[in-house]
Amino acid sequence: MIILNEGIVSAKIELTNICKSYPEFDNHICLIKELLHPFKKKYSKDVKILDHISLSINRNEVVGIIGRNGAGKSTLLKIISGVLSPDEGEIEVEGRITALLELGAAFNPEYTGKENIYFYGATQGLSRSKIDEIYNEIVTFADIGDYIDQPVKNYSSGMFARLAFSSAVHLVPDILIVDETLAVGDVFFQNKCIKKMQELIKKGSTVIFVSHDMHAVKFFCDRIIYLKNGRIEIDSYDVTEALDLYENGKLITPSEKETTCNSNIIEIVDTYFTDKFGNKKHRYKVSESINVVIEYEVLEEGEDLFLGFGIRNKDNVYVFGVNSKLDNIDIPLSLGKHRIILSLNENNLYKSIYNCWSVVYNSSGTVALSTLTMKSAFEIYNNTELCEGIVNPSRTWTCEKNED
Repeated sequence: MIILNEGIVSAKIELTNICKSYPEFDNHICLIKELLHPFKKKYSKDVKILDHISLSINRNEVVGIIGRNGAGKSTLLKIISGVLSPDEGEIEVEGRITALLELGAAFNPEYTGKENIYFYGATQGLSRSKIDEIYNEIVTFADIGDYIDQPVKNYSSGMFARLAFSSAVHLVPDILIVDETLAVGDVFFQNKCIKKMQELIKKGSTVIFVSHDMHAVKFFCDRIIYLKNGRIEIDSYDVTEALDLYENGKLITPSEKETTCNSNIIEIVDTYFTDKFGNKKHRYKVSESINVVIEYEVLEEGEDLFLGFGIRNKDNVYVFGVNSKLDNIDIPLSLGKHRIILSLNENNLYKSIYNCWSVVYNSSGTVALSTLTMKSAFEIYNNTELCEGIVNPSRTWTCEKNED
């Protein structure tokens, strides 16, 4: 297992050497034989679903658990939430958990929607008076009208999902576990779910999120745990890197770099990104400062050169390009290795994956002497606002009364 940038906050959830196996039968006859055999003879073999999982999840983290079907994701969530017990290992959990594993699993189909709200709240340890306080919020969010007084067995699947999700998230749990829940309902309901989950995150809930929708994972999560064959393949706070591993089937650096050099005068050696403290990173929030570090080596003195840097988004739209000549910056050109830091203060990019390149031109700008191109170089994300487009310009609003 690879662990990158370990957290230092006290753990909210602690799993140590968790193992879980299920019996596998060749056919139904073997199952019946094992159930009826007087001496408990086994006709099955144990298949290990989770294999010595050790994991700490910190307070207020938003953790995405990814992996192919059968990797053990749902089993892990059920063990954390207490639905299943592990065969081996220990688990410690602080705080109240709300698990959206199977929406409405705790609902009684014979009860009305209203009765199920109170029933579900009671199973989560809430008093009737506390449920009274949030009842109207639950009903308003679910938006199922007069059906709230009808037995839920009469609900459509969409109505059932609305009420179940609303009942769960309005409890404001310490730990929220979500397993593909955002796939239910229409697009308007999904947007309401997203906003509500963002509110919970702001209030300090720890969120464990499982989804096959990688866009949703990138949008929500600040840490990725990649399960493969019941083991933790990678545990990373670099979301882009972890998703590259998942999607490409191999661990690659967040920047796939392609260098071309058309002269023996100068060569770009490396380009990477840091925060304001100089720590390398590839994932930034909207308005966070980005330092672009370009390392190059001068192999022959004498020519006046300048340095450029450009960005395209994932749709190959040219976002912007800058260079030292336009900005009246003289780059060092003495023999040897040098480093230039381009600071993008309070970047105004909106969320996307960005491809970049750095380049050294001759004095006239007609020849690119050395170029380094990076695919998936860095990512801008934003968990606090809905945004569209490419850039987030600095702006002010002025409201005036029209006297005409």
